[in-house]
Amino acid sequence: MVKKIILTLVFVFSLIIASGTRAQSDVEKFHLVFLGDSMASGYGLQKGEGFVDLLQDILAKDGLDNVEIINAAVAGQKTSDGVAMLDSILEQDPHAAIVELGINDALNDVPASMIKQNLEIIINKFLDNNVPVMLICVKPPATSEMRERDVLTKIYKDLAKKYKLTLYPQFLDGVLIERLGSNDFKYIQNDALHPKAEGVRIMLRKTYPVIKKFLTSL
Repeated sequence: MVKKIILTLVFVFSLIIASGTRAQSDVEKFHLVFLGDSMASGYGLQKGEGFVDLLQDILAKDGLDNVEIINAAVAGQKTSDGVAMLDSILEQDPHAAIVELGINDALNDVPASMIKQNLEIIINKFLDNNVPVMLICVKPPATSEMRERDVLTKIYKDLAKKYKLTLYPQFLDGVLIERLGSNDFKYIQNDALHPKAEGVRIMLRKTYPVIKKFLTSL
């Protein structure tokens, strides 16, 4: 009798825990924020060729058609701009967020301490509002100062570890190809930074398994 009561209590407790989780599959519309910059917004590309557009398409085709992306990827956006957008983003009741910011800060000599501070504000604001966060880092090309490249990567790794977040460490993996300290720009536009349409498709192919795992774990 005692064993039966204990098992019943365990079952009830598990239901209580489950009811407090905002599972992706349990809501009619699951709002995913993509807070990023020109790397995701489709800078220099035709309409519909940007990363966020392609991500929305593949989610629908892959059976995650209840996921609706709140597109907060804006060309030229820095981490401080991301902080400024938080209140308006949260008004849209997001269920999860992907944060991809910092490359514009690094390329414009924003101090590393400020980049990290702004990213922590963004992460904490989301987490305080029960919005799980995934991070995507853009490592600057080899033509940038090594300090910029190392600092941004370290910031993202440190924050992912501190807050136990999913991290994709190099958004341009497979697109910005480095050979002996130089870059192969086959998939990069003439500005030597932004991906061509084919490059974006490579980015999606590489990041999507990680994004899908992040979403389906919620």
